[in-house]
Amino acid sequence: MGDEFNMLEYRKTMFLLRTCMPYREDFAWIMDKGDRIRLSKMKDTHVFNTLKMIWNNKVDIDYSFGEFKAYYFGASHPDEYLIEAFGHLFSYADKHYPNTLGLGNLLSSIKHQRKEMFKEIQKIPYEDLPLYLGHGEKNNLREYARLSLSLGHSLVM
Repeated sequence: MGDEFNMLEYRKTMFLLRTCMPYREDFAWIMDKGDRIRLSKMKDTHVFNTLKMIWNNKVDIDYSFGEFKAYYFGASHPDEYLIEAFGHLFSYADKHYPNTLGLGNLLSSIKHQRKEMFKEIQKIPYEDLPLYLGHGEKNNLREYARLSLSLGHSLVM
């Protein structure tokens, strides 16, 4: 699997791993005009559509969720920011809107994909983990996946 684990899979892994971390109350989503809005000020539909927009355009383009509308994220939304934002949005939505129609389905789908990813990580020999993961990251990723699966839920990193 080492050669097959390409940059798209790496990026998806980083997005999914970030969903295991709690959101920060002071985190703000950057709107398309540059304005910032705290998650607590966003309506549930705004949270849902933002998660869906990031998922469909950045995380898993092969498995889009709902209607797919191509969106170009500009310079104010680099991948590092989107990974962080996706995690905050996911954790916030999971805490505040877990059963909201549509949003609950998206959250469940993301959790399922995260669980499957953790299972796959456990099957990969250490030496076949991507070269762009450093020694410490490889150990942390494998241990995190093992612990998460054994406890049956996500951990806070």
